[in-house]
Amino acid sequence: MASTSPTPKLVTYSIEIQQHILRNISDIPTLAALIQAYQSIRLAYENHRDTIITSVLNNEIGPDLIQEAYAVEQISSLQRNWDPRRFFEIAAKRPSSESRRVMKWSLEEALAASQLHSTVDLLAHDFIPSVGGNTQSVGYHRGQSHAAAPLSSRILGFKRSFYRFDLFSKVYRCCLDFCSDPRLHHEEIFKLVFKEIPDSKPEQLVGLTEHLYRCLVPGNYVPRAPLRICTGR
Repeated sequence: MASTSPTPKLVTYSIEIQQHILRNISDIPTLAALIQAYQSIRLAYENHRDTIITSVLNNEIGPDLIQEAYAVEQISSLQRNWDPRRFFEIAAKRPSSESRRVMKWSLEEALAASQLHSTVDLLAHDFIPSVGGNTQSVGYHRGQSHAAAPLSSRILGFKRSFYRFDLFSKVYRCCLDFCSDPRLHHEEIFKLVFKEIPDSKPEQLVGLTEHLYRCLVPGNYVPRAPLRICTGR
Protein backbone atom coordinates (compact mmCIF):
# COMPACT_ATOMS: atom_id res chain seq x y z
CA MET A 1 0.00 0.00 0.00
CA ALA A 2 1.47 3.32 -1.07
CA SER A 3 2.16 5.81 1.68
CA THR A 4 0.77 9.30 1.51
CA SER A 5 2.23 12.53 2.81
CA PRO A 6 0.62 13.67 6.06
CA THR A 7 -1.72 16.65 5.75
CA PRO A 8 -0.57 19.52 7.96
CA LYS A 9 -2.97 20.23 10.80
CA LEU A 10 -3.35 23.83 9.63
CA VAL A 11 -5.24 22.61 6.55
CA THR A 12 -7.90 20.98 8.75
CA TYR A 13 -8.72 24.17 10.65
CA SER A 14 -11.60 26.47 9.77
CA ILE A 15 -10.88 29.37 7.41
CA GLU A 16 -11.14 31.84 10.30
CA ILE A 17 -8.49 30.00 12.31
CA GLN A 18 -6.27 29.67 9.24
CA GLN A 19 -6.52 33.42 8.64
CA HIS A 20 -5.59 34.13 12.25
CA ILE A 21 -2.56 31.81 11.99
CA LEU A 22 -1.50 33.33 8.65
CA ARG A 23 -1.47 36.82 10.18
CA ASN A 24 1.00 35.62 12.80
CA ILE A 25 3.49 33.87 10.50
CA SER A 26 6.99 35.25 11.03
CA ASP A 27 8.00 36.04 7.44
CA ILE A 28 6.70 36.48 3.89
CA PRO A 29 8.63 33.57 2.28
CA THR A 30 6.94 31.16 4.71
CA LEU A 31 3.54 32.68 3.92
CA ALA A 32 4.17 32.41 0.17
CA ALA A 33 5.26 28.78 0.47
CA LEU A 34 2.13 27.84 2.42
CA ILE A 35 -0.37 29.49 0.11
CA GLN A 36 1.34 28.01 -2.94
CA ALA A 37 1.39 24.49 -1.51
CA TYR A 38 -2.14 24.13 -0.12
CA GLN A 39 -5.37 25.20 -1.77
CA SER A 40 -7.39 25.57 1.44
CA ILE A 41 -4.74 27.87 2.92
CA ARG A 42 -4.67 29.83 -0.34
CA LEU A 43 -8.45 30.34 -0.12
CA ALA A 44 -8.15 31.59 3.46
CA TYR A 45 -5.41 33.97 2.33
CA GLU A 46 -7.34 35.31 -0.69
CA ASN A 47 -10.24 36.54 1.44
CA HIS A 48 -8.04 38.80 3.60
CA ARG A 49 -4.79 39.16 1.65
CA ASP A 50 -4.17 42.85 2.45
CA THR A 51 -4.42 42.48 6.21
CA ILE A 52 -2.51 39.18 6.19
CA ILE A 53 0.42 40.51 4.13
CA THR A 54 0.64 43.71 6.18
CA SER A 55 0.52 41.75 9.43
CA VAL A 56 3.24 39.29 8.36
CA LEU A 57 5.48 42.08 7.05
CA ASN A 58 5.00 43.88 10.35
CA ASN A 59 6.11 40.70 12.15
CA GLU A 60 9.16 40.35 9.90
CA ILE A 61 10.29 43.94 9.41
CA GLY A 62 8.88 45.48 12.58
CA PRO A 63 6.68 48.53 13.24
CA ASP A 64 9.69 50.87 13.37
CA LEU A 65 10.74 50.06 9.78
CA ILE A 66 7.57 49.04 7.95
CA GLN A 67 6.92 52.58 6.68
CA GLU A 68 10.49 52.80 5.38
CA ALA A 69 9.95 49.57 3.43
CA TYR A 70 6.64 50.85 2.06
CA ALA A 71 8.28 54.09 0.96
CA VAL A 72 10.73 52.09 -1.17
CA GLU A 73 7.79 50.31 -2.79
CA GLN A 74 5.99 53.62 -3.39
CA ILE A 75 8.96 55.36 -4.98
CA SER A 76 9.49 52.43 -7.35
CA SER A 77 6.18 53.27 -9.02
CA LEU A 78 7.36 56.79 -9.92
CA GLN A 79 9.86 55.39 -12.45
CA ARG A 80 11.19 58.12 -14.73
CA ASN A 81 8.52 60.70 -14.00
CA TRP A 82 9.79 61.36 -10.52
CA ASP A 83 9.44 64.59 -8.63
CA PRO A 84 12.19 65.57 -6.16
CA ARG A 85 9.56 67.04 -3.85
CA ARG A 86 7.82 63.66 -3.82
CA PHE A 87 11.10 62.01 -2.85
CA PHE A 88 11.50 64.29 0.15
CA GLU A 89 7.85 63.84 1.09
CA ILE A 90 8.14 60.05 1.08
CA ALA A 91 11.59 59.94 2.68
CA ALA A 92 10.57 62.25 5.51
CA LYS A 93 7.51 60.22 6.51
CA ARG A 94 7.37 58.57 9.88
CA PRO A 95 5.34 55.50 10.87
CA SER A 96 1.85 56.10 12.20
CA SER A 97 -1.19 53.95 12.85
CA GLU A 98 -2.97 55.70 9.99
CA SER A 99 -0.21 55.09 7.42
CA ARG A 100 0.11 51.45 8.45
CA ARG A 101 -3.62 50.91 8.03
CA VAL A 102 -3.74 52.09 4.40
CA MET A 103 -0.68 50.16 3.18
CA LYS A 104 -1.45 47.67 0.41
CA TRP A 105 1.08 45.16 -0.89
CA SER A 106 0.99 42.54 -3.60
CA LEU A 107 2.66 39.26 -2.71
CA GLU A 108 5.46 40.07 -5.18
CA GLU A 109 6.07 43.46 -3.52
CA ALA A 110 6.02 41.83 -0.09
CA LEU A 111 8.58 39.23 -1.19
CA ALA A 112 10.82 42.01 -2.54
CA ALA A 113 10.43 43.91 0.75
CA SER A 114 11.32 40.77 2.68
CA GLN A 115 14.45 40.23 0.59
CA LEU A 116 15.53 43.87 0.97
CA HIS A 117 14.98 43.68 4.72
CA SER A 118 17.22 40.62 4.96
CA THR A 119 19.97 42.56 3.18
CA VAL A 120 19.43 45.65 5.35
CA ASP A 121 19.50 43.53 8.50
CA LEU A 122 22.80 41.90 7.53
CA LEU A 123 24.35 45.23 6.52
CA ALA A 124 23.37 46.91 9.78
CA HIS A 125 24.87 44.21 11.98
CA ASP A 126 27.94 44.00 9.74
CA PHE A 127 28.71 47.72 9.59
CA ILE A 128 27.82 48.85 13.12
CA PRO A 129 31.07 47.56 14.75
CA SER A 130 33.15 49.90 12.57
CA VAL A 131 31.46 52.98 14.03
CA GLY A 132 30.08 51.70 17.31
CA GLY A 133 33.16 51.51 19.49
CA ASN A 134 33.50 55.15 20.54
CA THR A 135 31.51 56.65 23.37
CA GLN A 136 32.25 60.12 22.03
CA SER A 137 32.43 60.98 18.35
CA VAL A 138 32.27 63.96 16.05
CA GLY A 139 29.06 64.64 14.14
CA TYR A 140 28.65 65.72 10.55
CA HIS A 141 28.70 69.44 11.40
CA ARG A 142 32.11 70.60 12.57
CA GLY A 143 32.33 71.06 16.32
CA GLN A 144 29.23 68.97 17.04
CA SER A 145 30.04 66.10 19.39
CA HIS A 146 27.88 63.94 21.62
CA ALA A 147 27.70 60.53 23.26
CA ALA A 148 26.97 57.57 21.02
CA ALA A 149 23.46 56.15 21.15
CA PRO A 150 22.78 52.70 22.63
CA LEU A 151 23.63 49.83 20.30
CA SER A 152 20.02 48.78 19.62
CA SER A 153 19.08 52.35 18.77
CA ARG A 154 22.11 52.73 16.51
CA ILE A 155 21.31 49.51 14.65
CA LEU A 156 17.77 50.77 14.07
CA GLY A 157 19.23 54.06 12.82
CA PHE A 158 21.46 52.24 10.37
CA LYS A 159 18.55 50.19 9.08
CA ARG A 160 16.46 53.31 8.49
CA SER A 161 19.36 54.93 6.68
CA PHE A 162 19.86 51.88 4.48
CA TYR A 163 16.20 51.91 3.50
CA ARG A 164 16.50 55.59 2.62
CA PHE A 165 19.64 54.91 0.63
CA ASP A 166 17.74 52.31 -1.39
CA LEU A 167 14.96 54.87 -1.81
CA PHE A 168 17.53 57.43 -2.95
CA SER A 169 19.16 55.05 -5.44
CA LYS A 170 15.78 54.12 -6.95
CA VAL A 171 14.89 57.78 -7.48
CA TYR A 172 18.15 58.48 -9.29
CA ARG A 173 18.48 55.23 -11.20
CA CYS A 174 17.22 56.87 -14.41
CA CYS A 175 19.70 59.78 -14.26
CA LEU A 176 22.97 59.51 -16.19
CA ASP A 177 24.81 61.50 -13.55
CA PHE A 178 22.61 62.02 -10.52
CA CYS A 179 25.44 63.65 -8.57
CA SER A 180 25.26 66.68 -10.88
CA ASP A 181 21.47 66.90 -10.80
CA PRO A 182 20.70 70.48 -9.67
CA ARG A 183 17.22 69.65 -8.38
CA LEU A 184 18.41 68.20 -5.09
CA HIS A 185 20.82 69.88 -2.72
CA HIS A 186 23.42 67.44 -1.39
CA GLU A 187 23.18 68.75 2.16
CA GLU A 188 19.47 67.91 2.14
CA ILE A 189 20.20 64.45 0.75
CA PHE A 190 22.69 63.81 3.54
CA LYS A 191 20.20 64.88 6.20
CA LEU A 192 17.45 62.67 4.81
CA VAL A 193 19.46 59.56 4.04
CA PHE A 194 21.87 59.55 6.97
CA LYS A 195 20.12 61.62 9.64
CA GLU A 196 19.51 58.47 11.72
CA ILE A 197 23.30 58.08 12.16
CA PRO A 198 24.07 61.43 13.83
CA ASP A 199 27.31 60.44 15.55
CA SER A 200 29.17 59.07 12.54
CA LYS A 201 31.96 60.93 10.77
CA PRO A 202 31.64 61.89 7.08
CA GLU A 203 34.58 59.69 6.12
CA GLN A 204 32.85 56.70 7.71
CA LEU A 205 29.71 57.44 5.73
CA VAL A 206 31.70 57.72 2.51
CA GLY A 207 32.88 54.13 3.01
CA LEU A 208 29.36 53.10 3.93
CA THR A 209 27.97 54.77 0.80
CA GLU A 210 30.37 52.91 -1.48
CA HIS A 211 29.51 49.63 0.25
CA LEU A 212 25.78 50.29 -0.11
CA TYR A 213 26.13 50.91 -3.84
CA ARG A 214 27.69 47.47 -4.22
CA CYS A 215 25.04 45.75 -2.06
CA LEU A 216 21.80 47.57 -2.82
CA VAL A 217 21.98 49.11 -6.30
CA PRO A 218 21.19 46.60 -9.07
CA GLY A 219 23.60 46.13 -11.95
CA ASN A 220 26.64 47.21 -9.89
CA TYR A 221 25.87 50.79 -10.85
CA VAL A 222 28.48 53.11 -9.34
CA PRO A 223 28.07 56.90 -9.52
CA ARG A 224 30.86 59.02 -10.95
CA ALA A 225 31.21 61.07 -7.78
CA PRO A 226 29.97 59.05 -4.78
CA LEU A 227 31.68 61.33 -2.26
CA ARG A 228 29.33 64.17 -3.09
CA ILE A 229 26.37 62.29 -1.65
CA CYS A 230 27.94 62.47 1.78
CA THR A 231 29.99 65.64 1.60
CA GLY A 232 28.39 67.79 -1.08
CA ARG A 233 31.77 68.12 -2.79
